Amino acid sequence: MRFNKGVASTASNGPVTSTASNGPVPSTTSNGPVPSTTPNGPVTSTTPNGPVTSTTPNGPVTSTTSNSPVTSTTPNGPVTSTTSNSPVTSTTPNGPVTSTTSNSPVTSTTSNSPVTSTTPNGPVTSTTSNSTVTSTNPHGPVTSTTSNSPVTSTTPNSPVTSTTPNGPVTSTTPNGPVTSTTSNSPVTSTTPNGPVTSTTPNGPVTSTTSNSPVTSTTPNSPVTSTTPNGPVTSTTPNGPVTSTTSNGPVTSTTPNGPVPSTTPNGPVTSTTSNGPVTSTTPNGPVTSTASNSPVTSTTPNGPVTSTTSNSPVTSTTSNSP
Repeated sequence: MRFNKGVASTASNGPVTSTASNGPVPSTTSNGPVPSTTPNGPVTSTTPNGPVTSTTPNGPVTSTTSNSPVTSTTPNGPVTSTTSNSPVTSTTPNGPVTSTTSNSPVTSTTSNSPVTSTTPNGPVTSTTSNSTVTSTNPHGPVTSTTSNSPVTSTTPNSPVTSTTPNGPVTSTTPNGPVTSTTSNSPVTSTTPNGPVTSTTPNGPVTSTTSNSPVTSTTPNSPVTSTTPNGPVTSTTPNGPVTSTTSNGPVTSTTPNGPVPSTTPNGPVTSTTSNGPVTSTTPNGPVTSTASNSPVTSTTPNGPVTSTTSNSPVTSTTSNSP
């Protein structure tokens, strides 16, 4: 179905169709990219077949990506990254992040169409299919539904959930948990079979990617990275790190403490099969597990444990056991 029409609504203190601040908003978009931004809140991103970029300072983040690159960076917060057949990039300093949400959860669903969701002070749910929608609603729930056009949702201080099959999605939510899901398209915040970028300062981050490289950076928080079929690189200063790699080269460098990965002030666990993974976590323990791919772990000021099956391993440790 294609409606090919844009919608822009603004509402205060009441339910609105396309605009919500301090209220729940449901967003659903088909065949289009969706950007979500949520700082200071937990974020969950799931994107099959598409690139995903998640940015969430001060909140937990969960990213799941199949067949696409993912990069995870999380300073001062626990991070969990899982990547299958694609690169993943997650960044979360000082807080768990699942995309990016400010002080509230956000839920966004987009199918084959670009969608931008921003919801401060209130949950937002946006639904858009092949159409342009702009939602802004302070102090009231908002429900937006658009077919065959891009959708833009802004909701600060509320939870956000983004789901986008067949389209790129970008989720940014300050101060609130965010969940992003995207199938068969590039998504910034939830993308299966596509690159994913997650940024979460001050909060834990969880990233899942299949068959692709994953990069996780988490200073001052625990990080867990899982990537089957891909190389993994973990860097964790000031924290214990455990790396396990099957059928792939592993390089561990740890000055002032044993580390397999690199995590300052936070534990990190990385698992990668047939895909490159890079985990960086200052001030926290890190655990990395990789199958059939090279793994590089660097952790200054923290213990490191490396386990590798059927692959070369290089460990360098300064001032630590």
